[in-house]
Amino acid sequence: MKKFIAYSGLLSAFFLFLCITTASAQGTTVLTLKDGTKVEGYIRSQFYSTVSNIEFSTEPNGKTKKYDLDDIKKIVMYSIDGDSVLYVKRYRYRLFKSHNKPHKGYYKQPVLFRLDYASPKGVELLTEFRRRIETSGMRTAAKKELWSYVKLQGEQAARPLCAVVSGSDVPEEANFRIMARRAFADYPSLVSRISGGEFSAKNPLRLVQAYEELIY
Repeated sequence: MKKFIAYSGLLSAFFLFLCITTASAQGTTVLTLKDGTKVEGYIRSQFYSTVSNIEFSTEPNGKTKKYDLDDIKKIVMYSIDGDSVLYVKRYRYRLFKSHNKPHKGYYKQPVLFRLDYASPKGVELLTEFRRRIETSGMRTAAKKELWSYVKLQGEQAARPLCAVVSGSDVPEEANFRIMARRAFADYPSLVSRISGGEFSAKNPLRLVQAYEELIY
């Protein structure tokens, strides 16, 4: 079954999951490990998509155990109201400039993405919750960002579509058009529609579904 979480309201979920501080303030979480083992309990450490490990306890104030990202297959978070959010480990493409090579290339990084949409053909719309530290003079601050990615059919990693940074409540349309054209560069008709303003960063699912119509 196809899965989709509407893009509206993403920021509230964004800050909710980034700001987990006490186990009693959240519902339970189920970790599924690579070997299929499932562990139910509570996240006791800060959570964002590129964490290297998660501190977890089976009781709200119980002893914690650290799980490395490499050992985690997926995470399901349940709210106290019974709603659930699924996070899956996928790879993302990132551009880098090597000091040893004059050209740009791609590398892949494992990320805990929120799965917003998945089709039977392997196309996925994913959300990454990103955290970075910025220092200016004597001040240091954590900047929070929300990124949407698309995993194209047959690809091993996801491509970025748009971002919302801390201090803003909407993604930047200009950056969306740049990243979306790059993501769908192999589909000229879709690139033309992106350039023409047919799609918006506020609803990346519509663009992903237009891509599906081209390949099916």
